[in-house]
Amino acid sequence: MSFWRGLHAELAERLSGRTSIEDKRSQWYTDTGHRGFSVESAVSDTLANLACSGFLLDIGGESERAEMIREVAEDFSQTTLVDMMSIGMETGDCLVVPTWNGTRFQNALIGRRDFRIMAVDQNDIQAVAFIVDERHEREKHYRLMEVMALEPYISQDGQTRTGCHYTLHKLKGDKPTKDHIDGWEEYDYDWWVADVDRLLLGRYKSHTRDKGHPNSVYGIPVCYNASQPIKEIHYLMDQLHNEFEFSEKAIFANKAVFAKDGQGNLILPRGKDRLFMATRGGSVDDSSIKEWAPSIQAQAYIEALEVQKRNVEKLIGVDDGIISTPNTQNYANVDHVRKSMRNTQAFINRARGVADQAIDDLLYSWDVLLNHYGYPTGEYSRDRDWSDEYIETFADKRDALVAGYGIGATDALDFRQFVLSEAPEVAEQRVAEIAASRQVSVFDEE
Repeated sequence: MSFWRGLHAELAERLSGRTSIEDKRSQWYTDTGHRGFSVESAVSDTLANLACSGFLLDIGGESERAEMIREVAEDFSQTTLVDMMSIGMETGDCLVVPTWNGTRFQNALIGRRDFRIMAVDQNDIQAVAFIVDERHEREKHYRLMEVMALEPYISQDGQTRTGCHYTLHKLKGDKPTKDHIDGWEEYDYDWWVADVDRLLLGRYKSHTRDKGHPNSVYGIPVCYNASQPIKEIHYLMDQLHNEFEFSEKAIFANKAVFAKDGQGNLILPRGKDRLFMATRGGSVDDSSIKEWAPSIQAQAYIEALEVQKRNVEKLIGVDDGIISTPNTQNYANVDHVRKSMRNTQAFINRARGVADQAIDDLLYSWDVLLNHYGYPTGEYSRDRDWSDEYIETFADKRDALVAGYGIGATDALDFRQFVLSEAPEVAEQRVAEIAASRQVSVFDEE
């Protein structure tokens, strides 16, 4: 497209030639966006939910800045984190672009198909373009594209610094245009956020690698290497549906059952329009109408589907049970559970590592944007906790609390809160009451 080529050339000059080459590779077979069941969506959604289960992003502090960061962090954790990871796993890449609307932050999710990296320095994006709005007017397709670029500038004190340069571009089709578009004219088409060391966005780039191109600019979908079994799954599901369709009872009728009208067409005689079965002057074995209802070979397809689902899991690098039927083996303790899920654990840990970097970049971006718009500064702390509850059982946590009590690492309050799900104040009151009752000695009773 001419616009992309022109934009590449422009940014190459502004960024000393550090422009990327568009990734021309495509997955051999993909069902992303497939109408109906999508294996890649099922895998990505399950793994993202597993990774984020029990996640906590805690922002501490009493300042106004801490409160503002805490609000957007809670919103991101509850509404955006899982989607960011799921989209990133399914498409290979996902951006989260924060904007401040004057009262609160909005974090826009942008999937791999909706953005293009225009410049890159090793693994750090230096410039990126994406569509922020679209219009259809009189059979014309207009798009508003935003470009974010990390560029040097000269500050007021004469020092060379780096800023995040935002520009907007109106497109008609694939070419720039100056046409007037209602609602777009009030935007600022060129602005800066000064003194930054990275683009103000978060990025989830899938940790999956195409071994033929390990240094690709864009992330690789987690199912990239599982195209063949995914295709087999759809084939088997189609065949299974055909089995049910062909299993419907069919009626074959002898022509002699029908009569002919004046034009020679076969019709049912009057009174036989609701005919179900008729014989032609003979026994049932000599019936003129017979039924055909083949048996359904469903179990064979179900077993074959399980094999292909486990092939998908193996090629992704996780254990059974993500999309296949979970193993029903009984495990003696949590160590056995962990051993049975060691591949899944390794995958989840790597996925969380990628998400950690995206969260760090977003915390930085939120802070910088609040500074840019003149909001009060203030100290705040940050802490994140990734839960391993997906491999821990209730009994394992309970036993750990009891063991901790024996060495002074936990107390009765921790135990009641976990086992009985009591609120902290209720648990504290009950612990105090029980402790007081145990202090009454036999001599005091007498």
